[in-house]
Amino acid sequence: MRHFLSKSFLYLMTSAFSGALFGFLISLLVNLVMTWMTEFAKLTFLLIIVFLYLLKELGLINIPIPQHKWQIPTSWVNHSPLINMIIWGLILGAGVLTYNFHISLFLPYVYVGLFLHPTNGIWIGLVYGVARPLPSIVLAFIVYKTPEKKRPNVISQIWNKGKSFHFYHKITLTIFFIFLICVMFY
Repeated sequence: MRHFLSKSFLYLMTSAFSGALFGFLISLLVNLVMTWMTEFAKLTFLLIIVFLYLLKELGLINIPIPQHKWQIPTSWVNHSPLINMIIWGLILGAGVLTYNFHISLFLPYVYVGLFLHPTNGIWIGLVYGVARPLPSIVLAFIVYKTPEKKRPNVISQIWNKGKSFHFYHKITLTIFFIFLICVMFY
């Protein structure tokens, strides 16, 4: 149990650090690139992006999601379990170095970069970095506590939640879209 907790803690902390770092960097990049735009133009730009990705989630249009489409090579995680958790945390916590199935990771960074100080991206990234490993840690704990003959596959358990993730993503995009419309007409 002690090894499970130490691996989980390292995975969580490195993921949180990586998320916070990339949250700041992405927000800073957006801030620097879009600094010339007026507030109304920034809001209109973000509203259009959210609307387009909401249409994508509803299956009405097909547009790409910014992602690297890269998986961590197995040769990178052939170390001790603790080093492996650090590698997984640093790469997955960033959120932009691997596959990303939802645009909702980037939208808060864009919002922060457009309307707030880029250091606020640290907090958004920190939340993402902590949230990213939690499902796998919880499911791994359930597997760890389950008798060996009845153990489910952690990866398949996460993948089986895909429809739920898409449903909640649609709700998130809808709420964000409504929020932006309210801001625009306030």
